[in-house]
Amino acid sequence: MYELLQIRAQLETMQYKNTGSLFELRMVLMNTGTLLTSRHLANQRGEKDVMTSKLLLLTFRNVRNYYHILETTQEAHEQCFKNIRELALQDLVSLFRKLRPSNVVNMSQEQPALSAVR
Repeated sequence: MYELLQIRAQLETMQYKNTGSLFELRMVLMNTGTLLTSRHLANQRGEKDVMTSKLLLLTFRNVRNYYHILETTQEAHEQCFKNIRELALQDLVSLFRKLRPSNVVNMSQEQPALSAVR
């Protein structure tokens, strides 16, 4: 959980400066994907909580899609950066809220539309 908060804080402080900012955002997304994968594998070895694995994998899928969009975007770099950063933040906040022990997991929430950044 602490790592998710660190990534969230890093995403919140990121600002678009130039196309190098896209590289930095891609690196954060790769780190996020690595963290989500390792958490999923640890869950499979230990608790084997199906809901936690499902949440981790759904968030990983979104992060992977955001990374792909950044890789294939040729124009509107600044707007793409802002949209991807915001979507990734929303996913991490949602995941954090759902994984907190005091909350009941609600799987009926829809995934953010990826068409908003294309």
